[in-house]
Amino acid sequence: MNRIEFAARLGLLVSAATAALAAPAYAQQGQAPPKADTSRDIVIVTARKVDEDVQDVPVTVNVLSADDLENRAAETISDIGSLVPNVLWDDSGGGTLANRITMRGIASNASKNGFDPGVGIYVDDVYIANEIGFNGGLLDVDRIEVLKGPQGTLFGRNTTAGAISIVTRRPSADDAYLEFDVTAGNYNLRQFRVVGNVPISPNAALKVSAISRERDGYLYNIVTGKRDINDENHKGMRAQLLWQPSDAVEILASAHYFHDEGSAEAQTCWGPGTANCQVRHPTRESVIDGIGEDNASISERNMWGASLRANYDAPSGMLYTSISAYEHLDAFNDQDQDYTALDVIRSGFTVPDDWQFSQEFRLTTPQDQKLRGVAGLYYFHEEREAITPLTYGPIAIANFGGPAGQSGTALTEGQIGTDSYAIYGQGQYDLTPTLTGEIGLRYTNDSKDFTYVQTLSSALLAIPPARRNQLGIPLVVPESSASDSWGQLTGTASLSWRPTEDVMLYGRYSRGYKSGGFQNAQSNPDAQGVFLATVPFGPEIMDQYEVGFRSEFLDNRFRFNFSAFRMEYSDIQQQTTNANFAKFVTNAGDVLSEGIEAEFVLLPFEGMSLFGNFGLVHSEFVKIKPGGDQTLVGRELSYSPQTTGSIGFTYERPLFGDWGGMVSFVHTYRSDIALNNNGSVMSPALPLTNGRIGIENDNGWGVYAFGSNLFDSRRITAFSGPKAGLAQGSARPSAPMTYGVELRGAF
Repeated sequence: MNRIEFAARLGLLVSAATAALAAPAYAQQGQAPPKADTSRDIVIVTARKVDEDVQDVPVTVNVLSADDLENRAAETISDIGSLVPNVLWDDSGGGTLANRITMRGIASNASKNGFDPGVGIYVDDVYIANEIGFNGGLLDVDRIEVLKGPQGTLFGRNTTAGAISIVTRRPSADDAYLEFDVTAGNYNLRQFRVVGNVPISPNAALKVSAISRERDGYLYNIVTGKRDINDENHKGMRAQLLWQPSDAVEILASAHYFHDEGSAEAQTCWGPGTANCQVRHPTRESVIDGIGEDNASISERNMWGASLRANYDAPSGMLYTSISAYEHLDAFNDQDQDYTALDVIRSGFTVPDDWQFSQEFRLTTPQDQKLRGVAGLYYFHEEREAITPLTYGPIAIANFGGPAGQSGTALTEGQIGTDSYAIYGQGQYDLTPTLTGEIGLRYTNDSKDFTYVQTLSSALLAIPPARRNQLGIPLVVPESSASDSWGQLTGTASLSWRPTEDVMLYGRYSRGYKSGGFQNAQSNPDAQGVFLATVPFGPEIMDQYEVGFRSEFLDNRFRFNFSAFRMEYSDIQQQTTNANFAKFVTNAGDVLSEGIEAEFVLLPFEGMSLFGNFGLVHSEFVKIKPGGDQTLVGRELSYSPQTTGSIGFTYERPLFGDWGGMVSFVHTYRSDIALNNNGSVMSPALPLTNGRIGIENDNGWGVYAFGSNLFDSRRITAFSGPKAGLAQGSARPSAPMTYGVELRGAF
C-alpha cells in the first residue's frame, strides 16, 4: 500500500472515529477524573502535559508503575526494554554508559560524542541530551511512561522515534515516612535503597532518597581471575523540597547526584587469532559460556543536576508553569579492543565536561472547557567536550613497521555547542459531546558550533604514510571549526470518538524532527580528500500515521488497547565507515516502519491481575541516497525485532493478621535481530522469564525472593569485527539467570 492509499484510508477512518472527552479541570491538580464502578486502579499520565487517565489519551502510551517494575523484577531503567511492546533497550550487558534504544523498529542511533538520540529521555519533564546519561538504578520512581512515535509538539526535542518520561515520587507535607530495602543475590549482588520524607510545615516537605548497588561481572575474566567483565558499581541520591506558600503557588526544587564505575561495553574474543581464543570461543555463539578475556576495561561516570519547578494556579483557572534545569556529566571509558591479555589496541572516550541548561515556560488552560490546551516556550543549551583516544600497543606498532617497544595514540578532540529555541501549542476542541479534535504545532530552531582536531603520537607518525592508510590509522587533522543551523515546523492532529463511555476510537498524525549536527569521531578524508568531521549532516524527519482504540469492559475489570501505525522516516542519520576508513554520519536515506501493538489487563477475581502485550513491526530501507550501499534497500533495520511481547500475572491474598502473600511472573519475548546493517550477524530470538514471590503487610514490610531470566536464556547481543590486524572478532552475551532476596521496611 503506497503513501497516498494509506493516507486515504486513514482519512476515512479518522472521519468516522476518535478522541476522548478530556479530563476535567481538577485533574490539573493531580486528582483522578471520576469513573463509575471502577475496579481497576486509574492510571494517571502526563503524556499531554496535564494529568489525565491513560484511557483518555488518543496516542499509544505504555505505563509501568513502581509496583509493576518491582513485581516484574526490573533492576535498572533499561529493563523496560523487555516489558514494553516494540521496544528494545540494549545497555551493553549491564553497563550503563552505552545505550541503544529501538522503538517501533527505529533505533535511537545515538553516538556518545556526536549526533543526538532519536528517543527523548525526560526525568520529571527535564530532557537528558547525552545518551551516556540515559540509564541508571531505579530510585524512588513513581512511574515510567513510554510514548510511541514522534512527540514533536509537547516534548519536542529529538523525539522522532518516541519519548520515555520518568516520573519520580513527589514529597508529601501530610505524612512523615522512612522506607528502605536491602537486596542480596548471585554474582555477589548487594543493593541498598532508602527514601525519607519529612513534613517541614503544613505547606512544605523534604524528601531524600539514595541508592547503592554493586554486582560482580557476568563474565569470568581469565586474565584477572575474577568476575569483572560487565560488572556494576553505582551510587546515587536525590533530594526534593516542596513548598506551597499559598493555595495558588507551588514550588518544587530538586537536586540529584549519580556515580558509577565498572567495565561497561566489555566484550570477549571469538574465532581464530590467538590460541586461547580459538579453543575457548571458536564461534560467536560460544561466547555465551560466560568466560572472557579482557585487559582492564573500565568505565566511570558522574552526573549531577538541579531543577526548579514553579506552578501558579491563577484565579482565571490558567495554570502557569516554569521549569528551570541544569545537568552536568563527565565520563571516562577505556576499552580493551583486542579482547585478549595482549596489549594490542585500546579505545574509548573521555567526556571531561558536558553541561546543559534548559528553561521551559508553559501555560495550561482550564481543562473543563470545550476548548482547552497547552502552550509554551522552550530553550536549551549544551556544551559538550569529548576526547577519543585510539591506542596501539607495542605489539601492534611493531607489526605495523613502527619503532619497537613503543605505543602509539591517535587522539581526537572535539567540542560541540548547541542552542535550541522552540515555541509550541496544542489544543483540543469538543466538536460534539463524543467527538474531539486536537491540533498541535511546534517550531524549533537548532544551531551548533563545532571545533575539531586530530593528532598522532610520534610512534604512529614513524609508520610510513602508505602503511598507515592501508591499516586505516587516522590521519592528522589540523584544528578546524564549523557551524550550522536548522529550523523545522512539527506538529500533530487527531480525532477521537467515544461511541460509549468505555470505548474510544482515535486516528492521529504526528511529525517529529531531529536536528542535524557534526560527528565527533576519528576521521579520515573521503575519496575526494575532504575531512568529513566538519561537514555537517542534515536533520531527519519522521511522519507517523496511527489509528487505534482504548476500551474497558466487565465493569472496568478488563482493559484492552490496540493501535496500528505507519512511520515514514526521511533522511535518516546513520554512522558509517567508507573505503578510506572514514567514519562519518550521513543522511543515508528513507525508512518505512509499519506495525501493530496491543495490551490488556484482566482482573478475573479479587487479588488476581493478568496482563500482557504484543508488538509486531516491520522496518526497512525504502531508499538509499546515491553513493550509499544500495543493497540495504528492502532490508530490515538492525536491532529491530519484528515480534515482541510479554504475558504474566500478579496474585495477592491475605495470609494471617495484616500479612499477605504475593506472587508475580512475567514471560517476555523478542524475535531475532540483526547486529549489523547487512544482516550477516544475527542474535537469535530471546525469551525471558522473571518472577517474584514474598510476604508483606499493610505497614510496608515485606520479604521477597526474585529471579530474572529464570531459564538462563543466553544470546549474543553485540559483535565487532577484527581490528588492528588480528584475525579474531569479539562479541557480548546477554545477561544470565540472576536471583536474590529482598527485605523491605517502613517507619
